[in-house]
Amino acid sequence: TPTKEKPDPTVGTELLQKAVTMSSIPVVAIGGINEKNIEAVLKAGARNIALVRYFMQHNNLRERIKTILETCKHYWR
Repeated sequence: TPTKEKPDPTVGTELLQKAVTMSSIPVVAIGGINEKNIEAVLKAGARNIALVRYFMQHNNLRERIKTILETCKHYWR
């Protein structure tokens, strides 16, 4: 993320899936999530996601929220 001076390296969806499987506490997927990669993040098992830049760098916030919620509801049942 460009919001950090020294960002942590990305771990990708394979390690995200392992973390979700192994964790007894909620795992939050954060960093660079957008409409192009959210399905991979959700398929990896993420139930907690943060999309700050995706939402804040667009002038139609309502449409962005609607798009993401439509995608998420297929995975969060």
